[in-house]
Amino acid sequence: MRLGKLYMALLLKSDSPPNSDELKRTNETFKKAAEHAGDDPAILKDVADYYAASQQLKEAIPLYLRVLELQPDDSNAREKLATGFVLTNQRSKAVEMLEQIIKEHPEKYQPYDLLAQVLDDEARSLLRANRVEEAKARFAKAATNYEQSLLINPNHPGTYLHLAELLLGPLKDADRAVKLLTEARRRFSGAPEIVYYLGIAQREAKQSQQAVATFEEALHEAQMDQDDDVVNAKFYFNYGAAAEQAGLYEKAADLLRKSIALDPENSAEACNYIGYMWADHDMNLDEAEAMIKRALEKEPNNASYLDSLGWVEFRKGKFDQALSDLLRAAKTVERDDPVVFEHIGDTYLKLNRTAEALEAWQKALVLDPKNKTLAKKIEGTKRTIAQH
Repeated sequence: MRLGKLYMALLLKSDSPPNSDELKRTNETFKKAAEHAGDDPAILKDVADYYAASQQLKEAIPLYLRVLELQPDDSNAREKLATGFVLTNQRSKAVEMLEQIIKEHPEKYQPYDLLAQVLDDEARSLLRANRVEEAKARFAKAATNYEQSLLINPNHPGTYLHLAELLLGPLKDADRAVKLLTEARRRFSGAPEIVYYLGIAQREAKQSQQAVATFEEALHEAQMDQDDDVVNAKFYFNYGAAAEQAGLYEKAADLLRKSIALDPENSAEACNYIGYMWADHDMNLDEAEAMIKRALEKEPNNASYLDSLGWVEFRKGKFDQALSDLLRAAKTVERDDPVVFEHIGDTYLKLNRTAEALEAWQKALVLDPKNKTLAKKIEGTKRTIAQH
């Protein structure tokens, strides 16, 4: 065991990955230790820890299981085993085990954290399989476990960010995310990543002016820290979207251009955002069209970008061309989108095809029943028809 630990210290100390001979020699030494350990849980656990530390989880898992047979109350071995299960995709076993640990040790925060991660991972896998309702329930359960972890140990910035990602993403609860991140910011002053996430949360909660100020503070803090991990193309994209929502269109365009300059390869979304923003406000239509076409060069079948192209053509009075691109967008979109159908309706009306305009708007209204503008359009057009 001592020889193995000495080899392990040498193996894990060097920055370069271990070569196969070194790994083989260390593995053989630990394997011998395990064979001679009999029922000594301390040795077996040390061997399991070595396998886990050197990313050989398939070897670690059976040893942790053996330790638990010998010492059912060893919660540390249980947590390590659960981590092993997660990393080798045996999720249901991991959930079962972590729930058991929590029952026995409700005062420890790590199992709640780990359980939340497993549930989050499981929910995403359900989402990929299109089992939306089951995924939602898992996401909610994951959030509850993160909250419990924070009640026990509120000094863990990573947990705040994991929970915020759930609230802003699948759970769509931006107001709760704003509260959570405001609290996190109070605890961890000078953490630009938390300020950045707070900006996104405020934007999603439609607190646009506040979001712009928060993004500016995040930028300032990150520059003070020289933190290049936070201020990247994605940062400027999110900041630009907040500025657009606050009605600061020139500022939004500048920020989105920065995002494009920092990562031109993955800039389609930012190009489309600028183009659609200009088209929607009937401004800079030539630049808008050029930007949208840049986005479409990268993703020619993206329904959102096709809708943007149709919309800028509508603004330029090219109604036949607009209709053709908008109908293509409706065909390629994965889930029916009320905005696309509304645009199609608007274009049909310009082409004096009123019945088709009404049909498209009605489709849009079914998808977005709270849209008062749409309802007004439908009523107004029906009245016009009745008068004729």
